Amino acid sequence: MLALTGAALVAASQAQAQTFNNQDLLLDFRNTAAISSPNVTVDEGNVGSFVSAVAALPGSGGYSTAVLDTGTGFTATTAAGLQAGFSYASLASAVAGSAIGFSAAAEDNSSETLWLTRIQTSSTYGFPTKQSVQQGAATQGQTATAIANIGEEFAGLNLDQTQLGGSGVNAQSYPSGDNYSYQTQGEGPGTPNIITYGATQPTAAPAGGVLEIPKPSTGSSYLALEEVPVLTTGADVYEGFFTFKSDGEIDFTTATVSAVPEPATYGLLAGLGLLAVAMRRQFRSMIA
Repeated sequence: MLALTGAALVAASQAQAQTFNNQDLLLDFRNTAAISSPNVTVDEGNVGSFVSAVAALPGSGGYSTAVLDTGTGFTATTAAGLQAGFSYASLASAVAGSAIGFSAAAEDNSSETLWLTRIQTSSTYGFPTKQSVQQGAATQGQTATAIANIGEEFAGLNLDQTQLGGSGVNAQSYPSGDNYSYQTQGEGPGTPNIITYGATQPTAAPAGGVLEIPKPSTGSSYLALEEVPVLTTGADVYEGFFTFKSDGEIDFTTATVSAVPEPATYGLLAGLGLLAVAMRRQFRSMIA
């Protein structure tokens, strides 16, 4: 009995080493061909902080990109506000195959605002052809609950989570058959291979298309990330897009935020400017 109790305590400590908070952005993965394989969820922390951290990175052409995982030939971006990178090799091993489906989502359980991915056809920065459709609080609340349930699963609800090899506690795998798994919470009625978050958030044209994208055999695939407020409370906001490459590299791209001087800095610059003018005038008077 003592040995059993000790094992249970170890399992509990392992499963509860990570946390899930409201508005956390979850990257979710599963095997779309063998849906009994484990799921993997990676918690990137607060969605707003995540986007801001990527936007603060040095950019090119007005856009900044962060590599979120590690693998052969690429390394996760390390920067303030970004979570530890996770191992793509361990992810592929956990979901047992190359038929990997990927989506990302976050929710605010107070306003019922959602952050959802939608497939886009290219790496062009901007809304995908089909945007997410806003709905009332009750309906979006159902989707928000499903996303939060996945977060609870990630955080150790069933004490059967396993930290992904070569990754931090923000990356966990767990049985796809658990009640709060990505597979279970995402499965929509009559759609065995399309994640629809319980079919409460429209996915058919023109409502935005599917939320999940498969790993490409060659090249790259793209997922737009949108903030979706409740109907009549504001417009959708395009946050950026994920790139899922055939070698497993997963990136997020958003608009670069240029550094803006603080008010005190403006005052200092103005003071230096006036001093320069005064010295120039004094120098001229001395010459005269």
